[in-house]
Amino acid sequence: MKNIVALVDSGVDKEKCIRKDKIAIDTKFNGYEANRSLHGTLCAAIMQELDKEMDIYSIEILDENESTNYKKLQEVLEYLKDIDIKIINLSLATMNDEAQNLLERACEILVAQGKIIVASVDNIYGAGYPASLKNVIGVKGLRTMCQNEFWYNAEYAIQCACDMSPLLVPLDNEFTVFAGTSKAAAIISAKVSQIIRQKGDIDYKSVEKILTKLASENRWNNKHRYLDSKTRPSFPYVVYKRKSEELNKLVFALSNAIGCELTMDDMLTQDDNLLRYGLNCDNGCKFLSALESVFNFKINRPVQYYRLLNIGAVLGVIEEFENEKLEKTI
Repeated sequence: MKNIVALVDSGVDKEKCIRKDKIAIDTKFNGYEANRSLHGTLCAAIMQELDKEMDIYSIEILDENESTNYKKLQEVLEYLKDIDIKIINLSLATMNDEAQNLLERACEILVAQGKIIVASVDNIYGAGYPASLKNVIGVKGLRTMCQNEFWYNAEYAIQCACDMSPLLVPLDNEFTVFAGTSKAAAIISAKVSQIIRQKGDIDYKSVEKILTKLASENRWNNKHRYLDSKTRPSFPYVVYKRKSEELNKLVFALSNAIGCELTMDDMLTQDDNLLRYGLNCDNGCKFLSALESVFNFKINRPVQYYRLLNIGAVLGVIEEFENEKLEKTI
């Protein structure tokens, strides 16, 4: 069985992906002709960032409102019985109890074939199908500053909690925010793909054992809709000097992003928390674009929103991509 991920979503605009040669565009099940592929493209971008060798088989199921119904999902799952793929990513969920038996039967057949299904819970309710079905890796949200952190317990109805915190993803020369359980499921699908590449064509139970060992936590209160991690941030913090050139450029870039002129004194008379200037995910995207322009480097991979919340962390972003630019010129 080929180590390919079937991405059942809104479709993928592969021209925006870092490895477009690794993406196959397949059947449309939504009957919608217009391009509504952003959600699926973001899922693909997250997967390829973690596993650049991953092959993705894109199947469109979401409609113009980025929604579908469980009967359409059942149809897609039955279709996948005859397709040579190993992993099925479902960054979607239904709360309709009528879906349980139909989807469970379809999933059981796929798992019996050796296929592995990863499904996110509903963002609002923290539950849903097919995530809560037996032999499906259900993924709920984990609020964490440690990028791609995940917890795993095979005994829980929803076995996995994974980083749902906002990422600012570069797509087509601009940044787009991606967060929530859809992002979390994409991370786990990529990790499963890595495991299979290393270990061979192993089954669902074997993958679960490895995920359990790799997880940073194995026990938590699974009644909570979202979970909060105490793991330390995975990003660096740079100690800064008052009159550094980098800090002056940072102030200029932030002023452009938030539409308010700031000075060095504004920034340094209080603590280094940038939230007080109204920095959020949306103008955080503008902030990253402004940093690219001011420092003349290219940010070519997703950046955690949390890395923009204080001066030292932003300087860490600057240092990271400045060093990459220097390495390319040597």
